[in-house]
Amino acid sequence: MNKKLIIYLCAILVLCSCSKKDDDLKSDNKPKEPIIIEAKSIKFSKDVLELKIGESETLRAIVTPRYATNKKVIWKSSNTKVAKVDQDGKVVALAKGKADIIITSEDDKDKTYTCELTVVD
Repeated sequence: MNKKLIIYLCAILVLCSCSKKDDDLKSDNKPKEPIIIEAKSIKFSKDVLELKIGESETLRAIVTPRYATNKKVIWKSSNTKVAKVDQDGKVVALAKGKADIIITSEDDKDKTYTCELTVVD
């Protein structure tokens, strides 16, 4: 190829890669709003759990869609005398009885799910 043609083609490539899109030229340089994907549902890795006094098990909260922006949940025991649960889902059986382990979506308090826990001797 001829040297002038190569230089000409390189110049075109540089100009094309440096040019701005029409949308960029009209932009007022405001940051774009992040896209928020809401959790559609939450559930537990188990629906029913049985533990002996002193045992523990970690439940897993499953949030869908898996690419939801905020997958954080709030953990709660309905009967803290029977079982306690930490914010990582670790359930500890304290006394014989029944309790519900409840998760609630951090973003939408109407999205809850319950695991039925029975603690035996």
